[in-house]
Amino acid sequence: DITLSEGERVDPGRQGSVKKRIPMMSSDLNAMAYGAFVAERTLEMMPEDEPQEAVYDWLLNILAACGEKNPRIVALAAGWQLLPLAGVGPKYDVCAHCRTAIEGNAFFDAAEGGALCPVCAESIQHKRPYPEAVRGFLQLLAELDFGNPPSFHVKKDELLGAESLLLYTIDELIGKRLKSVSFLSQMGI
Repeated sequence: DITLSEGERVDPGRQGSVKKRIPMMSSDLNAMAYGAFVAERTLEMMPEDEPQEAVYDWLLNILAACGEKNPRIVALAAGWQLLPLAGVGPKYDVCAHCRTAIEGNAFFDAAEGGALCPVCAESIQHKRPYPEAVRGFLQLLAELDFGNPPSFHVKKDELLGAESLLLYTIDELIGKRLKSVSFLSQMGI
């Protein structure tokens, strides 16, 4: 918790206090790397100079979960949960164009608003495959409560598919590759 004074180029801090300590973030490189990914995404997607207390509290819970749970899954879930908090939440189970329920395998396009049925996807150039198993996993992640997370198992293809769609969505929405993504890639995690 910090109080800032408005400055010309930098807002200097007047006072501050630690709201929550997260010991694993300083001793576990994986937790720190995935936490940096979540923090950088949050910084890029939320408007500057606007109080975001709910997002800040959400971020504290996410960072704590990175130190307690599998940080890769936590960061992935946080990535999907941040989209609606930033006002750009994609459609997961209905077509973003015609609003029909998505059944079976479909397509996904971040710029078009998420899931696309095969008919609407025909005219979209940059669509991505959106398998049914990935769709179910994304819905689980989007609704995951970090205060009381359920036990679940995920298959490799579902995890990689959800990660690939998230990175593609981030790139489309903010127009650049995050530095933390490059760092995670260099670390091989």
